[in-house]
Amino acid sequence: MRTAQRRILPANALTIEKRLYGGLVLAALVLFCAACGSGSAPEPARGADSIELQIYPETFVAGGSADSIRLRETAASRSEGLRLRNFVLEARGARELKALAFRLEFDPQRFSPVSADPVSQPGSADELLSLELGAEPGVFEAAQMLVRPQDKPGRGISGDTVLYRFSFAERAQAAAVRRASAVPQSDDARSSLVFNPVGPQLEWRLFNPGDYSQDGQVLASDLTPIGIHFNEDVPAGTDPDGRDENSVQDVIDGNNDGTVAVADLTAIGLNFQNKILSYNIYRSSDPLDVPSSNDGPNGPGTVTVANVLMSQSSGSAGTERVFFDFGLAGDPEGAIYWVRPNDGVSDGTPSTAVLGANEANEDPLASLEADVLSGLAPLTVNFDASATVDDGPFSELSFSWDFDGDGSFDDASGNTAQIQHTYESAGSFEPLVRVEDSEQGVGTASIEIIVSVPGNLPPVADLVLSAPDNQVPALVSMDAGNSVDPDGSIVEYRFDYDSDGRFERTLPGNVDPILQLNMGVSGLLEVTVQVVDDQGGVDEATASVSIFNGFSPAIVANTGKIQPVDIAAGAFNRSPSSSSRFLAAWMDSGQQLFHAISEDSSANNWRDPVLVTEEGCELEHASLHLGVIGGVPVIAYIDEVTGNRLRYVRAVDADGQIWGSPLIVTSGSRFRSPSLRIVDGFPAIAYFSEAATPTGNATAFFVRARNSNGTGSWDPPVTIDSGLERVENVPTPRIQLLFASGDDEPAILFNSSGLFRERADNKRGSDWDGGVSSCVVEDVLGFSFQFESGDEGVGAVVVRNPDTNVRTVSASHPTNVFGAFSNLFPADDLVDSSTGIGSLIEFRRKGGICTLVYFDAVDKVLKYVESTDDSGEDYNTPMVVDFVDSGIFDMGVLNGKTIIVYFDAAERRIKSSTF
Repeated sequence: MRTAQRRILPANALTIEKRLYGGLVLAALVLFCAACGSGSAPEPARGADSIELQIYPETFVAGGSADSIRLRETAASRSEGLRLRNFVLEARGARELKALAFRLEFDPQRFSPVSADPVSQPGSADELLSLELGAEPGVFEAAQMLVRPQDKPGRGISGDTVLYRFSFAERAQAAAVRRASAVPQSDDARSSLVFNPVGPQLEWRLFNPGDYSQDGQVLASDLTPIGIHFNEDVPAGTDPDGRDENSVQDVIDGNNDGTVAVADLTAIGLNFQNKILSYNIYRSSDPLDVPSSNDGPNGPGTVTVANVLMSQSSGSAGTERVFFDFGLAGDPEGAIYWVRPNDGVSDGTPSTAVLGANEANEDPLASLEADVLSGLAPLTVNFDASATVDDGPFSELSFSWDFDGDGSFDDASGNTAQIQHTYESAGSFEPLVRVEDSEQGVGTASIEIIVSVPGNLPPVADLVLSAPDNQVPALVSMDAGNSVDPDGSIVEYRFDYDSDGRFERTLPGNVDPILQLNMGVSGLLEVTVQVVDDQGGVDEATASVSIFNGFSPAIVANTGKIQPVDIAAGAFNRSPSSSSRFLAAWMDSGQQLFHAISEDSSANNWRDPVLVTEEGCELEHASLHLGVIGGVPVIAYIDEVTGNRLRYVRAVDADGQIWGSPLIVTSGSRFRSPSLRIVDGFPAIAYFSEAATPTGNATAFFVRARNSNGTGSWDPPVTIDSGLERVENVPTPRIQLLFASGDDEPAILFNSSGLFRERADNKRGSDWDGGVSSCVVEDVLGFSFQFESGDEGVGAVVVRNPDTNVRTVSASHPTNVFGAFSNLFPADDLVDSSTGIGSLIEFRRKGGICTLVYFDAVDKVLKYVESTDDSGEDYNTPMVVDFVDSGIFDMGVLNGKTIIVYFDAAERRIKSSTF
């Protein structure tokens, strides 16, 4: 056994040390205690005479044990005229004790500590971590343990042995004032309070410096987490300092240097016996009631909402920072909340304050100013966004900057609203600031900076607008071809379609500056063109044209700050035809599924959306399919929040205002792209199940209900095809379940490395083994197809090639609707040669013509196009549905009209347009 050098403990002293490298003291701290109690450690066992002993459970870390550990008095002695009482702390039947943590309490009027000497220790001095806290008078705590004891099996103290020796003077000096336990009141004890609208509820985590075991109090036993995680770094995370604030390593890193080390013992000493018994939750309608300092009082209008005990914390203290939550159902609108730790007597550091559930967050009203707006290159500009206004009185704003207006934010200044940038070359620039508040509200503002060179003559801009008949839909031509530069050349044309100061389309100077825009609404169209010459000179011209007899997109729903991740739409043809309606469903990023129905067959007015279920999908692009079965709406969707499940939910009424409970059709992993149809009289779903990695293979499945409305049990899923290759850059490959009549076998189309087809061996779809998957179109990113009841089917594909574009495809099947998939071929004529077409495309028949909707990511517009006849081989010029900056949409045909439901990311609305 190793015996440490005898040391005399001075009164009112606290000593911290780590013995490494031959006993060298690496850290020492003397803390003079002014006042104080024993903390809230569990009741100690009765020891020798009036000295009481408590053994902390951390003593038995990493499997150590002992039959008993007790305090025993040995022979008394005298030293310098004082009677000394001597004690030993001894273990019986010890087995691999890798740690020792204990507490002595005594009467300071009777005893004064003289010495405390460790005798048997868990290991050698070069691997031992130790802590002694002599919080005189009345308390002595000590702890020692092997560094990373979990990695040292077979080590530690074993057998019957003396662990510590103590000497106490019988007649003490006059007792000092005992240090009272205190609630933490430092900046490091501030919790970040979060309002969660789901519930709604308040959420926060424990911040109690030195309390590494996260039991609410700072004691010698808090040495143990240091030993277990010794030399571990705080993981990287998304906090402003780049650390994972909720990791257990961050809890233990008391000096915030990024590593668990001996220096973190200091926080235990500085905060010794601090404790948190509970948190008080407060609210007020006045921001001035929030305490202005860590130990300051709450304001006069403060209301105490609740008290949450430490024992109500959640999470594992050994692996993460523990957390608390409290439900706020029924609390008043517009309330401001904060929480404060409490030790049973006083409140500690207040948390950050947040607005409550019923106060809707508004986007920041961004402002941007510059000290100069023009000048010669190089031009240094100081930007200032400090005039930004936000509705949250405690909201923290963060600022990101796009200096050249290209849509890429070049720099972030955190909470600082000022930044400097130097423009090195000539040109016209549109710098943009993006401001985000702590509740994910976003606002932007921009200005124009013109940088030029000496002696340059600016260009002269010219713009002509024309529309052949000025009737909706009107194809408006925008021609800036008469613009000139007197002493050089024009290098760029910028078009602002809606006079909002943002240029939606830019053309280089070496092309004809002519664009076409399809107006789907009536009114005055005002367009601005900005031309830039080769020396940075700039000029603008504005022109306008009136369009008549149009329509405005209908508003289906306002989504606020939660955008949808998928939309499904379709027609509900009821009898009589006057009662026909259009349906829409969407999954939002808050994992909620909604349904809405139009008030009329033209979808010009919509009823308020209905919440179907809060069980939703966390995918970037969720998957759902909306249909009508048995006269009521039904939805098939993927649920990855409560488990990897394919679900089916059916409305109770024909208008979809009341919905039943979702059924679990099947469970598995990473379901995608459900396609819902009636097969042999019963609902059926085809879907993908993907591998865990984005580049892994997928399997196609088919599952069918056992009754006509799908509300009972479903058959086990049947494998259609496995090992399907994923399509590059397509988040969710699509599968489409096809049908023609009750006498035909079901079939599917799906895009893997190309467009594939497969047919079942029977009309129930229970056997696909005989089907042969064959590729009918190569290099397909997306597709949509519709078979007719006659001899032909027509659809559309997005073909991947150097100029990704939209083409139509067709199939003839003179003997059977599914019998000649091999005849499927791409048409020679392009529908759209644009290079930014996304993978999602929707195709429907409208009477005798074909209709297509797709998203053009280059122009950031949703496009609609119709064929010239029923062959689907020739198409008119695509029309712009709306400037949406989002590829989330679906479409359907009702009473001879094409209705498109889509998400407008700029306005944060779900809209519908009718053609």
